Amino acid sequence: MSDVTVCVPRMRTIRQVYEYLHEMDPGSVVGEDYLRKLVKQGRIRSYKAGVRNLINLDSVIEYFQNPEVEEVKQGDYGKIRKIY
Repeated sequence: MSDVTVCVPRMRTIRQVYEYLHEMDPGSVVGEDYLRKLVKQGRIRSYKAGVRNLINLDSVIEYFQNPEVEEVKQGDYGKIRKIY
């Protein structure tokens, strides 16, 4: 036998990730819908297994430790607009 250590990814459903996060931090405001949104936007990678989306629990934890910073677009907010 070899001394190779294999790290098996902790693949979970969105509900399982949600339950894990709330078990570790009962005051967490991260919801299942938000996790689904992150998967749909491609910010968290997912894998289809039948009808379920499986995501790596460690990658979700890493994402929340180092979130992407979104730029806020100023647009026309706060400006006077012409009424037609």
